Amino acid sequence: MREQFRIADGRKWAAAPVGVRCRPDAHPAGHSSYLVDMPRSPEPLLTRERIVAVALRLVDGDGLAGLSTRRVAAEMGVTSAALYYHFDSMDDILAAVIREAMRSISVADPTSHWTDQVTSLSYSYRETLIAHPNLAPAMVRRPYRRFGGGVIAGLARAMAADGMPADLIPAALSSFESYVFGAGVSAQADYEEPLPDEMPELDAFPGVATALLTAQDNDVSFGEGLRSLIAGWQARTSAYHQHRPAPQEAG
Repeated sequence: MREQFRIADGRKWAAAPVGVRCRPDAHPAGHSSYLVDMPRSPEPLLTRERIVAVALRLVDGDGLAGLSTRRVAAEMGVTSAALYYHFDSMDDILAAVIREAMRSISVADPTSHWTDQVTSLSYSYRETLIAHPNLAPAMVRRPYRRFGGGVIAGLARAMAADGMPADLIPAALSSFESYVFGAGVSAQADYEEPLPDEMPELDAFPGVATALLTAQDNDVSFGEGLRSLIAGWQARTSAYHQHRPAPQEAG
């Protein structure tokens, strides 16, 4: 006989039919009902998302050397073999970890000018690299670090709409990615040697020497470099069109 339930005070209560064992816990006054335990469906122990989250935490804490199927499995209380139901290999897990880290990059407004898009993406990309510096050695070997395919396509369209020639766009995109990647990886570098006290090779340029021997603000330096890179590609595009031969008119 199926139990007939009714709701009382936000809990499920059921009459106790013959043949059905219910737990006679406390119940609302005036109700001859029994509280029935309704077991919750257990949360799956393993999912791709949970495996990636654990792997990313291990890389952030212990570097790539601390990442292995054995270590991930131990953290999750399962065997290494259980991970292979969701991933083909450790390299497959690492690729998913990189993609997950890159998901934090803010998506720029695709209708904005390419200079605004690349500025927004560059700052967001740098923040991601600073947050996950231990991923850098693995990211170098993968295309996922290049902002992501959809982002690249959007930037390329915006650059083309602004008149940048198609044969310059790949180099421009690569230069931004390389600059931001290097700046992000080195932003929190712990240098083994301090700045020297003097630079005699620059005695003829004391102002330059003083500037080089003064600790720089990484955020300020990054912004200056990014603006200069943007200005350089704008100038390169302008020069390209100025020196491009005019199309000959049909005779």
